[in-house]
Amino acid sequence: MPGANWRMSSQRWAVPLAWLALFAAQLFLSLRLRDNDSVRSGESVAATTAEQAGVRKWDPRLPRILSFGFLPMVIDWRWIQTLLDPAMSRLPRGVHPSLYYELDLVTELDPAFFEVYYTGSQLLAIVRDDVVGARDLLLKADRYRKNELPKQSEEFRTRFWNGGWYLSLTLAYVHLFELGDMPRAAEAFQEAAAQPGAPEYLQKLSERLSKPGGQYEVGLRLLNFMIAQATDDKVKRRLEGQRQSLYVSQYVFDLNHSFDEYRKRFPRAPESSRAWEQYRRDNGLSRAEDPWGGKLMLGPDGRIATSTPHEKVFGLE
Repeated sequence: MPGANWRMSSQRWAVPLAWLALFAAQLFLSLRLRDNDSVRSGESVAATTAEQAGVRKWDPRLPRILSFGFLPMVIDWRWIQTLLDPAMSRLPRGVHPSLYYELDLVTELDPAFFEVYYTGSQLLAIVRDDVVGARDLLLKADRYRKNELPKQSEEFRTRFWNGGWYLSLTLAYVHLFELGDMPRAAEAFQEAAAQPGAPEYLQKLSERLSKPGGQYEVGLRLLNFMIAQATDDKVKRRLEGQRQSLYVSQYVFDLNHSFDEYRKRFPRAPESSRAWEQYRRDNGLSRAEDPWGGKLMLGPDGRIATSTPHEKVFGLE
């Protein structure tokens, strides 16, 4: 029968076509990856930096065309190749290794590939020290979770994205420990806590972070823990200096919050400078000094500041 013969012929050609698609896509990607990393090329960091600066995001249309209908096979093969990548060098901050572009391409071809986001972000942040790349990959996962995942079936979400909260938790850690950005970390922690299956401790952490001044409280707890664990005196002194700065920032934040609440009591809020003078009298701050002897002052924006030197810690003023 002609139909049967056609099907047999199609089946006979299916495997060779699949390997042809895999070979074509692999050849294309390999050519693009060649000499991207200093480990592979043996070039200096300066040369690698200049080279990486010229790398562009890959257009996913060409791999789709070259796959000849066998795109899932190509995606799986690229993912396996990524896991077997022997490159372990740490490049300068802000420079992406070729691994980042591979992961970016795979998630362009298959945006629902949870394991690429999960494992890839850790490879980038921990192995290659590309925390910016890890953050961007996790933000990409977050966009898919919010915009596209709800369109999938319940079975798909349960089977493949049941641990979606962990990606948000990883993003929170990257923001906090690698990028020093507590406000963004707090948002990610709260995103993680709101997802199905999130552990109870995340709910409690989210509640604490959502309270006024909660980010300072969490930051100080974290610094206290890090100081207790520090074994290097130089590191310990640096952490203690950060803790002192955060104490000052917390005091100024609490003072501004208290001042804002104080002004709300007036039916007609007085002018900021007059309200500040009255607030100081009512709260025992006639000398306008903070606990460290710094001068408290009201800025032109109506916010209280102090002359006590302090640095921004975890992105908190």
